[in-house]
Amino acid sequence: MGGITHCRFLKAPVTKLEAKGPKSAVWTITAVVTLTTDLGETFYEENATLEAVLYRHGPGNAETAILSKTVDWTFPMRALKVVLQVDATNCNPKQQYALKVGEKERKGARDALGQYMMARGQTSVLPIWSLPFKLGQKTKELFVERRLRIREDRVLKVVEETGESIARHIWDAGLSASLVLASLDNEKSNLTSPELRKAIKGCLGHDHVNILELGAGCGTFGITFATLFENCQVTLTDLGLAEEIADLNLKANSHGDRAKFVELDWTEPLPEHYKTSFGLVIMTDCTYNSAYFEPLVGVIDTVLHSNNRLLMAYKQRHEDEKQFFELMEAKGLEVTCRTKVAIGGDTENAQLIELLIYQRK
Repeated sequence: MGGITHCRFLKAPVTKLEAKGPKSAVWTITAVVTLTTDLGETFYEENATLEAVLYRHGPGNAETAILSKTVDWTFPMRALKVVLQVDATNCNPKQQYALKVGEKERKGARDALGQYMMARGQTSVLPIWSLPFKLGQKTKELFVERRLRIREDRVLKVVEETGESIARHIWDAGLSASLVLASLDNEKSNLTSPELRKAIKGCLGHDHVNILELGAGCGTFGITFATLFENCQVTLTDLGLAEEIADLNLKANSHGDRAKFVELDWTEPLPEHYKTSFGLVIMTDCTYNSAYFEPLVGVIDTVLHSNNRLLMAYKQRHEDEKQFFELMEAKGLEVTCRTKVAIGGDTENAQLIELLIYQRK
């Protein structure tokens, strides 16, 4: 399985105080993880050494690692139990803790962004963080957190759901496109082409840029724009199902009034002001469901005019996706820039994320 492998909690951390002797006790932290693709269709088909790290929260949201343990994922596993024990005398039940599980670091296995590798020849495991919890209290099983270092001084926190709703998960194209944005000023980065770098910077080269994100889901891509570029005002849109997760991520990354979520159904009439309000339209991972191609292209056709652009990223998942691009062409929308990013795997098996810029002919 080439590409990005997602570490997921099947069971969020559970804590229990256990006696080890007449005068001693330990806190046992137990979780169950799995390694899959972004949509969970395939489990990781190789062996991997993972590392579980328990962090204690301190003043000012500082985190201190107090315990780590390596655990082995062995093919054909489908789930892996993680158990850590820490001396009760070293713990304060009033403080908060977090559990991180990810691939044990290997020399040279990280890219310049310090998050995960997107080089050919190896597969990266995207680590997972629990939300903060207190020892002895029930943890929040519904949500977990990803952390993406998009600048040396800034980590993007992306909350996603542990359940089955695909609208509330982080997907590979949105993740990869966000890291492409973060690498725009790094001319040595292999995450994008000089042509795409120039084109994106051209879209952002104004004092103020209104951005519309379609099918935002967790909001990863749009929130990355708001984080990196202070001249951007971002409107995240999706069905109401995504509102809770998008709002959590807006709150986690503190953008004030420069980013917001608005419910938008592609099959309903578009608000009139959307036709002229946005200098850039963005979307990622929106071509997986052919049933929505026509309404999606209808929205794009409405909001794209002669002076703005669409920046999209996708990972091909089925042959039907070619219908989307045929519909775009039929509307007089043309690709002016295209680049592909290889994510993991050897040359033959590497998965490709494609980024395109559209404009009206």
